[in-house]
Amino acid sequence: MPKEGMMQAPCKHPGLEAASFSLAAIAFFAGIPFGILSHPYFEDRLPDFLSMVFSGIMDGSDGQVILNIALQNTKASFIHMLAGIMIFPALVLLFINGAFLGIVSAYASMQGIPLTAIVLGIGPHGLFELPALFIASALGMRVGYKVAACPKNRMREGFLALKLAFRGYLLYVIPLLAVSACVEVLVSARIIGALPT
Repeated sequence: MPKEGMMQAPCKHPGLEAASFSLAAIAFFAGIPFGILSHPYFEDRLPDFLSMVFSGIMDGSDGQVILNIALQNTKASFIHMLAGIMIFPALVLLFINGAFLGIVSAYASMQGIPLTAIVLGIGPHGLFELPALFIASALGMRVGYKVAACPKNRMREGFLALKLAFRGYLLYVIPLLAVSACVEVLVSARIIGALPT
């Protein structure tokens, strides 16, 4: 029996990282069909909204655009990580992101853009951007779960989880987003430009 005041053993939860990542991915992909089905309600406002979202981001040289995209995605993913601490808000944000992708894809298809072009415009950089988003959300959710599930050592577990979250963000999320921005500008955009119209 441990003496009072003795440091308690870490509160372990095997598979928590994989479960959090999977939950983040499920929330995102669940939003896509919702967006596809609901796109008629946003069709008239979507062009203006896209212009507002991407205003200034796509201006300048390739290097400047890569930097703009990387910074934009870094801010968004950091918000997802912080929201993940409360768990549910991160799932809502991920669902909304998936729905937005569904809306844009459906709108592009209605404008006569081939499915091949849509997939090639999203797929290459999405292979890096989506895991980064899921990892960022999962890192935050891990903090929230540790705080909620370890009441006897809540402060210590929360601090350790938060420390690991920031470390994981620096080691995994930021590099993935940097690669994603490069691929989006140097690969995805040029593949789309080379497609026959």
